[in-house]
Amino acid sequence: MKKILLVGYGLVGKVHADIIAANDNSDLIGIVVSPDHVVTKNGLEKTSNATMYLDLESAITTLKPDGVIIATPNQRHVEDFKICWRYRIPTLIEKPVFASIKDFETLENAQCNIQELNKYFMVGHHRLYGEVFEAVQSVVNSATLGDIRSIAGITHWFKPDEYFKQGHWRTSVDHMGGVLGINMIHEIATLIELFGPIREVFAFGKKFRGFDVYDTVSISYSFEKGMIGSWSISDNIVGNRSWEHNSGESDAFPFSENACLFIGGTKGSLEVPNMKLIRYKDNKEDWWKPTKVNKLKLNCKSDPLERQFETFLEFIDGNTEDYVNLGDGLRYLKTVESIQNSLVLNKPIEIDCCAYE
Repeated sequence: MKKILLVGYGLVGKVHADIIAANDNSDLIGIVVSPDHVVTKNGLEKTSNATMYLDLESAITTLKPDGVIIATPNQRHVEDFKICWRYRIPTLIEKPVFASIKDFETLENAQCNIQELNKYFMVGHHRLYGEVFEAVQSVVNSATLGDIRSIAGITHWFKPDEYFKQGHWRTSVDHMGGVLGINMIHEIATLIELFGPIREVFAFGKKFRGFDVYDTVSISYSFEKGMIGSWSISDNIVGNRSWEHNSGESDAFPFSENACLFIGGTKGSLEVPNMKLIRYKDNKEDWWKPTKVNKLKLNCKSDPLERQFETFLEFIDGNTEDYVNLGDGLRYLKTVESIQNSLVLNKPIEIDCCAYE
């Protein structure tokens, strides 16, 4: 039975608490909350044995957990990271790993070998543990699509005003808020893990809500392997095209059988996550010829967040190398920061993530 300490009990923290409590191999022994965050027992029905703390270091020294999950607002990550690293505790830190690359580079421990840090830190990109992602990856890695040329995506939905009032950091560029830091980083992680490093981005955006952060952005990108693509993302549009809505992986979002990612190759194209494979009849590539559509079978039986937590339990014991490590999280963050820089500077930005490999 692994003793787990949870840091943060907000929107994401509560989900982690439920997953920990439901797992037969883990015990939620403590929850660290900020002094201004009132948590009552009515909100802890499934975690009634957890002790409340206002200070992470006190919780660690008192409870001596086997693992820590950090689910605090982005701006808190760097301080929580330093404490967990000091005690060398296996830690799952929610995405984005930090509010900025500068947070990592200015850490006292920044000169430590990234491979050593990777032994202690997982980054919470749960989608990459899902069965939908694995199915798409299997097709991409096969010869089914031929040479992949273009990858286009759409994330369109509407976040109500209350969402931003509940967490003002969500409207702060410095805290990696907005649609880029909160949502697009998931898409970036997906793209990089499917197609390799992104080497250049060029973005246009609008701040229709009037916040510091962009709410509507169009991004063009090119990959190291030669493919190109684009993504349209907005949390200020009525829509149901997103991985969350279309994959059926999360009960928090109503399911809609649409596609949000389109992968184009010389032998075929794939719509994701509805897994529609489009090819020419008789395999004769000719725009005058009719196409055929085959829907690939996809039978998802498990929650990616639960699978991520199972991996974390293995990670604590050092029994897995198949996880999103700190270096991975930094590469995703660096790419999102490059998109933000492109918006500010109104020019293409080249990306070098070699320092995190």
